[in-house]
Amino acid sequence: MNSRWCRFIVISFMALLALSGSARESLADTPDEPNMAGAAVFPPQQADGIGPEMDTSEAVHLFWHRAVTNTTSLGTNDISTAALSLSAEAATDASQIAQAFLRAYQAPLQIATGEAYQWQPIRTEIDKQGNSHVVMQQLYHNLPVFAGEVIVHLGKGNSAITAANGEYLPAIRVSPEPALSVEEAYKAATYNLPLWNHFLTEQQLLIYNPALLAGGAGVNHLAYRLVAQKLDAPDSETVF
Repeated sequence: MNSRWCRFIVISFMALLALSGSARESLADTPDEPNMAGAAVFPPQQADGIGPEMDTSEAVHLFWHRAVTNTTSLGTNDISTAALSLSAEAATDASQIAQAFLRAYQAPLQIATGEAYQWQPIRTEIDKQGNSHVVMQQLYHNLPVFAGEVIVHLGKGNSAITAANGEYLPAIRVSPEPALSVEEAYKAATYNLPLWNHFLTEQQLLIYNPALLAGGAGVNHLAYRLVAQKLDAPDSETVF
């Protein structure tokens, strides 16, 4: 992968690869003693207006920080982990704290409820001040939502949640069962794109919504992410 470059191609036959119908934020250090003031959730939406699952869904852009003041607020102070009703052991684990935070604040964060919706910690980083930053991957029926992530920031010692930012889908309604096999999807890709001199190296079934990539209609798709390697070069193509 050192010299490999990858181009993302959203192909015109998305309806075919949709199978049954599918900006990430960088980690940011937080100060040692932050005092968070409010939460920004864009576009504005009533907490009880999440509604049922939907085929179309614009992305939620979350930014909760002490410098932001608006009517969609998670509170005027840091959120103590003691308020999340965690066991003594879980209260020291940054990833478990982050999961508990997303469960406890589903309504103000516009996160749909139900067994189909989960959040999975994918990595935790600790900065020079000792603050923890947990990256949470959005899942739907255990399928990853492409580019759907929230970063939960905790103060030193994990005693309080100090910030949260990311992008995700508020609700999803697509079947998690593909109508095409990965082989059929790749065959369709090679038929519609000049991939005759490539071979398939990676494949992943996921939820895809162009709105999470800072462009495109907010429509949910069940899709394959296919990575095709060129036969005679290190170049590769990524197709959804």
